[in-house]
Amino acid sequence: MNEKTLHTLEFGKVREQLAKYTSFSAGRELAINLEPLSDIAQARRNQRITTEAVRLLSLRPDVTIGPARDVRELVRRAELGSVLDPTDILQVLDTMRACRVLRDLIVRTAERGDLDLLAFIADGITPLPKIEQEIERCINDDGQVLDSASPALGKIRVNIRAAYNRLMAKLQQIISSETYARALQEPIITLRDGRYVVPVKRDFQGALRGIVHDQSNTGSTLFVEPLATVDLGNEWRQLQLEETLEIERIMRELGALIASRGEAIRTNVEIVADIDLALAKGRYSIATHSIEPELVEPRPKVPTPSRPPDNRERRADEGRRTKDESSEGSIALESIRNPKSEIRNPKGLFFKNARHPLLTGNVVPITVELGERFRMLVITGPNTGGKTVALKTVGLLSIMAMAGLHIPADVGSRAVVFKDVFADIGDEQSIEQSLSTFSSHMSNIIGILKRADRDSLILLDELGAGTDPQEGSALARSIITHILEIGALSVCTTHYSELKAFAFSTPGVENASVEFNVDTLSPTYRLMIGVPGRSNALAIARRLGLTHTIIERAKSFIDPDAQSVESLLEDIRGAREAAHTERGTIEQSRRELDRRREELDRKLAEVDDIKARAAEEAHAETQRELQALRDELRRLRGRVEAGLTATSDDALTSKWVQEAQLRAQELDKQLSVRATQQQKKARAQRSRRHPKEEESAQPHLFGPGDTVFVRSMGAEGDVLSAPDKAGQIEVQVGAFKMRVPMGDVTLRRTARAASAARESASTGSMGRYATTAPVAPPPLEYDFRGWRAEAAIEEMDRRLNEASLAGMPFLRVIHGKGTGALRKSMREYFRSHPLVKEVETAPVEQGGEGVTIVKL
Repeated sequence: MNEKTLHTLEFGKVREQLAKYTSFSAGRELAINLEPLSDIAQARRNQRITTEAVRLLSLRPDVTIGPARDVRELVRRAELGSVLDPTDILQVLDTMRACRVLRDLIVRTAERGDLDLLAFIADGITPLPKIEQEIERCINDDGQVLDSASPALGKIRVNIRAAYNRLMAKLQQIISSETYARALQEPIITLRDGRYVVPVKRDFQGALRGIVHDQSNTGSTLFVEPLATVDLGNEWRQLQLEETLEIERIMRELGALIASRGEAIRTNVEIVADIDLALAKGRYSIATHSIEPELVEPRPKVPTPSRPPDNRERRADEGRRTKDESSEGSIALESIRNPKSEIRNPKGLFFKNARHPLLTGNVVPITVELGERFRMLVITGPNTGGKTVALKTVGLLSIMAMAGLHIPADVGSRAVVFKDVFADIGDEQSIEQSLSTFSSHMSNIIGILKRADRDSLILLDELGAGTDPQEGSALARSIITHILEIGALSVCTTHYSELKAFAFSTPGVENASVEFNVDTLSPTYRLMIGVPGRSNALAIARRLGLTHTIIERAKSFIDPDAQSVESLLEDIRGAREAAHTERGTIEQSRRELDRRREELDRKLAEVDDIKARAAEEAHAETQRELQALRDELRRLRGRVEAGLTATSDDALTSKWVQEAQLRAQELDKQLSVRATQQQKKARAQRSRRHPKEEESAQPHLFGPGDTVFVRSMGAEGDVLSAPDKAGQIEVQVGAFKMRVPMGDVTLRRTARAASAARESASTGSMGRYATTAPVAPPPLEYDFRGWRAEAAIEEMDRRLNEASLAGMPFLRVIHGKGTGALRKSMREYFRSHPLVKEVETAPVEQGGEGVTIVKL
């Protein structure tokens, strides 16, 4: 990519913004030198890496390269044999740690998200734990060489501390002695030139013999090293020199160790720089609200230039355009051309609501396409209206996409990976138009036309400006025709009205304009493809108050051909606006119809719900009545079979029980009829709403051997017979046989599955409470007065299981009052039993504390 284009499109400023998101010098260097790539495979890979970086930042917002530094120069010095300082070696250590931690973090996070490329890059980092451990053994985090760095260093430092203590002891003895008290300026020990001295008065210099190392500013005090401590000081100083040599030897060894893995360390730094750049791209994408664009190849087809259409063909062409605009409501007018010369590329450049990344504030987005329906876009409009910004946006976003950067646009945008991008963009508002300016532009354009090919993007600002309008217009048309013959994609801006008509009639070229609000006398910066820009000079003059006479006289001076072109363009614009208005009306009507349909569906659903709730309530009421009758019947049957009798009015007879059973069966029949009717209604409603779903639904036909759940009994049972005409089936629940409506049962297992389950149960291990169903209903009441607690609990263990299988709601257990021991033991047992729901004391008239009601 040529640097002039990158500078013209201000890609350098984008790179500088990107560099602010890097974390160390190597990553910043990559950001500053980022280049767009013409290899589509590599460009797509870089886009995926940026997308993965955004995903990584969303999963781990705290991800960072840590204290990593660009230590490649330090490694090079170590390879040359230089001795590194402890601080230099610590930088290498911190970098190796950071590389290892970053690698582990990305690889672990990749298991939770799609980070294949980042994980592959990070996996290239080579951990160097032995070097890390060796450096950590020798140097602490403050850069101090540890005593453990070598046995010799440890011994030397022990000797240094001993020599220092002997030297200090001797000096302390001297300054504390009465002999030298008058000679000393102060009883202190200080350091001069690495030697310990004491301050001696000049007048008493002979009282303390030694070596003078310094004197005070006034000369009245001499700093003397006593002769008694010279040998001790020499010994201490000699040991310090030995320590320095040993530390240098250790640093040399560590440097050699680093140099032995220098290539791996350099590679790790380069990989971390790549990851740092990827994270910077991800952060930049988040900050600019950007997306990953789809990348496509130019794949141009060389257009066949055709003659400009005559007036008859132009009018027919205009009619077809208006018709297409009205019927399809396209954002751009269709180019109705000669089919043989039509330029069609299924995937061209398409930026949806694109924003220039260097603009701040309220940026108006633009939507632009290029390369599918047309290969050249000619943008017209007033000065400062946004033409140049639109031109730069197309070029800059294309370069960003080729460089692996996300672009500030909406999802669905496409970018073309060009072989090269050329731009000739000037600032007409700040440059005085002259021959020299025209010459400069032409020199640039000549160079572009020599180098451009069918895989290039050409951006030309104010094409043909700076010279005679007639010649400039003719030259612009010729340049456009040549670019079409080359096959490159191109965007041009111009003021010439002739180019609007030329773009309208030339295959492969489309008009566009930046909108201008005449009422506010300001541009809206909206880019409208398919609509050429209009001349606003007379409209603006009228809006500012210029008289009607002057404006009309000005119109008379305008070339009639130019007026016809403007009139034609105005008609096209009016047709487009009418189509847009009509499309908006149709869309509003469609939304209103959708709203009314949804409201009607909602009301129908509410009616169906009301009907369903009413049916369910009626069904539930009937079920409650039937359940109450069945409970009463079950209780009375139990009392009769247990031989219990009631007094006077409550005398029970088998005849009464039979009559109650007949009443229950009659109520069963009524319930079955209601359930059948309700099911038919429900099926009819479902078939009206979902006919296909109703046709595919096949209800199960109950048959002997099926296992079902009887909702009214709250228990499972086996089906004994197929449904009769009334829709009832015979079911055995425990020891009871009854006829129930099909609406009251739910299939649990088919006959085959139920048979397999029974066979498995008969051959397998039985649960603690599983047993065969009794042939006769168990009694409702048990008397354990006089029993031992263990025996009574053992008996109730079997009785509770029988009662549960028979579907009995509760049992009465008589244990008497006595000492209360039997009552306490049995109630504790009942409360912990899985088949017992509740335990309560019987009413006083039914035995009080001597009787326990066990609800199952």
